[in-house]
Amino acid sequence: MQDHTNDSPIASRLSTAEAARYLGYSQYTLRRARVDGLLAGVQAPAYHKQASRNARVFYERAELDRWLAQGREQHCTAQTQVA
Repeated sequence: MQDHTNDSPIASRLSTAEAARYLGYSQYTLRRARVDGLLAGVQAPAYHKQASRNARVFYERAELDRWLAQGREQHCTAQTQVA
């Protein structure tokens, strides 16, 4: 029997604490990135805010992976582009 836990949409959603650990930043830094729009000098990863009384924030794992991948695309500092 296969385990499809990682295939569910809920398994791909991370809380702020989980996303911060996944990216290697503190929760405070990730919360601040939502305000500033920047994380590590580039556009912060997209997040979702549930429309509820508690207004929980979550991040899609795929979006975090895209954000992480942008840092791996460079081969030297000479390739850094200023937007």
